[in-house]
Amino acid sequence: MGCDTREVDRMDTWIARSVRRALPGNNPLARPGDRVEGTLLVATAAVVLLSLPVAAAIGSEVRVTSGAGTAVLVGLGVWAGASGVMVLACLLVRSTHNRIRARHWEQDWKAFEPVWRKSA
Repeated sequence: MGCDTREVDRMDTWIARSVRRALPGNNPLARPGDRVEGTLLVATAAVVLLSLPVAAAIGSEVRVTSGAGTAVLVGLGVWAGASGVMVLACLLVRSTHNRIRARHWEQDWKAFEPVWRKSA
């Protein structure tokens, strides 16, 4: 009947990891790109949540003139559009940063390889 503590620990870890990723704060190991990603993640969450009442208000106005079915579609379209744009921005920034990090990683290994081969 009780709750599995391993599941609770995993969930707590996931939540803590997500918060640290979105809000790097004064962490000296956080790169500028990490801070940009975190800011964009927070902005995306805010837009997704704040666009719900806007979409509902637009849907309500459409319902007065066109009907319930159209109102639902318009409201969902507004919300999906606003959310989709922000999620797309997050994905584009993330993929760009991943490519930059991979390039730096390769450059660092190429610089280190001669030293490593001499010591082996």
